Parts: sequence; structure tokens; C-alpha cells
Amino acid sequence: MTVPRAHARALVVGGTDPLGGAGVFADAATLADLGVVPLVVVTAIVDQDSHGVRAVQPVDVDAVVAQFRRALDDGAPGAVKLGALVTAGIADAVFDALDGAQPMPRVVDPVLAGGTTDTPSMGSADLALAYARPMPATTLITPNAPELARLLRVARIDRADALDAAALELHRRTGAAVLAKAGHVEPAGADRLVLAGRVQRLPVLDAPWRDVHGTGCHLGSAILARLALGDPVDRAVDFGRRWLADQMRDRVRAVGQGRPQIVHGTTP
Repeated sequence: MTVPRAHARALVVGGTDPLGGAGVFADAATLADLGVVPLVVVTAIVDQDSHGVRAVQPVDVDAVVAQFRRALDDGAPGAVKLGALVTAGIADAVFDALDGAQPMPRVVDPVLAGGTTDTPSMGSADLALAYARPMPATTLITPNAPELARLLRVARIDRADALDAAALELHRRTGAAVLAKAGHVEPAGADRLVLAGRVQRLPVLDAPWRDVHGTGCHLGSAILARLALGDPVDRAVDFGRRWLADQMRDRVRAVGQGRPQIVHGTTP
């Protein structure tokens, strides 16, 4: 009997989270929720919980590349998301391996700073440079405002006009579409999408929670799922943002003693 081939598959690359609210665990759960088979490559063992990140232990570069090649060759994903790459060495090796793969939608979530201002830095200046290199084959880059500032090597981005200019500049430098997440500027949540040289200010979506652990991972993976299923970038971004708002209304739960997180498998 022939085993039927799984239809849509997507690869996520990033770090772990013991509570499952962020990183590749959250990525995989999101993909599965949205009907896409998750393939996973681990780049780091992250000591974190609902209070934040305490330490990051990178996986050996050769081990990361070996996982990556197995996932590409045997899993044959239709789209890929690169999250926490942790070191410039891992980033360069993964980008080089991906450059030799078949074309597919690529989402880069440059994990350099967490979603709250009290989260320690997740990467060096060299890693920021690796993330910001020209990426014409990349479909979408999804930084928050502090990450965008680090990618462009500016002090801070905390105003709406500064976010517009920074998102457009990253688009110009990398050649990729940019979704600049606006959780750190006013009005909070008015994300920017830059496509084909134009900045779009996206509507603020209604969600009762603001400080939720792992929202960036969930958003990026929801967008990834729709790209793997064939949506264009603007439609995938719109779906991902609306899906995230729904999850924040219906699935936010306290797992640890700090920030709440989206818990998969729960009902309103």
C-alpha cells in the first residue's frame, strides 16, 4: 500500500522554550493548527520562561546544518522561516545552505530582542549584520522596532515616522518585503508592511492582551503557513495578523508566573 504524501509542509528554524510559548515549539503548534506539517531545526537551547530569557546555548554549527539539510532533502518543505539564529556563524551557514536549495517562500524573523524591553539581547552586532545582508530571495522580514533599530544600527525607533522610514530602508537594503511590528511605537499595533517600495500602515487589530509571550513567533508562523499554502505576501500577512488577534482573544492563558502565552488546543 502506498502511503499518501503530506500536502503542505513548512520548515521552522530557531530556539527552544521550556514552556512552549515561543520558539520552534510555538512555531510547530501554529503550523499544525493551520493545516501545515511542521519540520523543525533547533539552533539553540534557550533558558527562558514566562519572565524572560536568562541564557542561550547555541547548537554546534555543523549540527544545525546537518538538521537543516535533512529537513530540506527529506522533508521537502514548501516554505521556511528563520527565527533565532543566535550567532553569526550559524546565520551564515544557514543562509548559505538555503541559497543552494530550491526556491520557496522565505520568512526571516530576526530574533535580536524580545517583545518586551526587559528581555536581554538575543544576538551580537555580527549577527545583526548577518540578518541584514542583501536577501533578494527572501520573501519577508518581520522585525519588531528594537530589532529594526539594531539591523539598521540606529539608537532607537519609537515614533511612527521613524518606523516608516526604517522599514523602507531595510526593504531597500535587503530586497525583501518588510513587516515592521509596531508594539514599541505609538499607536501600538499599527504595523507597517513594505512591498515594492511602498509603505502601508496596517490597521490596529482589536485584542485584549498586549504583553503576551511569543506573539512574534506565532505571527511569523501563521504567515508562513499561508505562504506554504500559496497565498501572496499581503494576503498571508493580513491572515496572520487577524489570526493572532483571534488567538489573543481566545487562547491566552497563564502557564508560568510571569507573562501569559497562547496555549494551543484550548477553547474559548
